[in-house]
Amino acid sequence: MFRQYLRAKIHSGVVTKTEADCDGSIGIDLDLLDRADIGVYEKVLVADCDNGNRFETYAVAAKRGSGEINILGATAQLSAVGHRVNILAFGFADNHFETITPRIIKPYGSSSPAAINLIAPTTSTRNRTSIGGIKSFHVERINIVPTYRWR
Repeated sequence: MFRQYLRAKIHSGVVTKTEADCDGSIGIDLDLLDRADIGVYEKVLVADCDNGNRFETYAVAAKRGSGEINILGATAQLSAVGHRVNILAFGFADNHFETITPRIIKPYGSSSPAAINLIAPTTSTRNRTSIGGIKSFHVERINIVPTYRWR
């Protein structure tokens, strides 16, 4: 039996722009997409930490190095600039808990520009944690300089 598991997560990214008058999706800085291993046009679940709203959409590429997380289309009504969001991508596996290793990216401060001082993935055991049947997950910390783009 196939089960669905968390594959990748951008934890507490900060929304930099909402725009209702465009095709629905979530625009994410290509550097963040690459680090989290989330593909362009991949289905994602977005959870707004500040108001509790959750919605599914697909990821599109925002300018590399911009740090942008843009909520686009009708879902722009479900979030706001400055809100923290978790962006989750899932995958299927054939009931083998021990082979699942989610990639969790935690931007510091905000998801905004320039400071994607991307550190090399660590193999240190202190960044690996055991949860239930899942043996471990990888947490990568990225230093981000908070900046906001106001319209």
